[in-house]
Amino acid sequence: METNEHQNGEESDQQQESSSRSLVPLESEQHPGRSLIERPSHDVVKLSSALAAFSKPFSNHSDALWRIRSELSRRCIEKGQRTFAILSPERCEGRSYLAANLAVAFSQLGFRVMLIDGDLRNPCQHEIFQTRNEGGLSLMLTSRIGPNLLRSNPTTDSLSIISAGKPPVNPLAMLSSDQLVRLLKRASDMFDVVLIDTPPAEAFGDAEAIAHQVDAAIIVARKGHSVLSRTATLIQRVKEAGTEVAGAVLNTF
Repeated sequence: METNEHQNGEESDQQQESSSRSLVPLESEQHPGRSLIERPSHDVVKLSSALAAFSKPFSNHSDALWRIRSELSRRCIEKGQRTFAILSPERCEGRSYLAANLAVAFSQLGFRVMLIDGDLRNPCQHEIFQTRNEGGLSLMLTSRIGPNLLRSNPTTDSLSIISAGKPPVNPLAMLSSDQLVRLLKRASDMFDVVLIDTPPAEAFGDAEAIAHQVDAAIIVARKGHSVLSRTATLIQRVKEAGTEVAGAVLNTF
């Protein structure tokens, strides 16, 4: 994401990004919140307005998403990386918005995309895509047949979704399990791109547990909201854990 698109005073918010690529600004309406594999509704009336990539294809929002998609394709996917966790330190910074819209953006190019709602505490992808929050990731991770459910639920069109499902007693232990490793391996064998939404990293260890098991992490910061030092610390922790930081996105209003 080495572009000149991060202007408008954003550079004062991101000095640390020299260690994690440059920021691509994402002008967006913030969506605050977050089933087994589900087919998202393709009825524009039913889809959340947060899906700018679908409902506003000619907007600045979508243009920024296309740039992010192109950078990820060139920098990561063409090199064989397929699984990506979307992280940010705090709430309301745009993780779910970015994960959902990137999933749509990649599917529009014909990529086979799997979107996983890894926020087992406050999920919202089922709300964005108007699907049921049944079964989902929590069921897959508590069942020995979890990864095989991918095989029994073929994709429709090119985008499939695994919602969070019923909140577990101990999300961190579940997301640190070998079951998630097997699930991601199975997903990466079946899909071109696997995107995982996560809870805020400052509040819970879930996000970093997920990041440890993917090919690369994408860090999200929100202009006028995110604390620079917390974003820098998260980037450093992810790198020290051995996960590549593919880049960072500045969510602006």
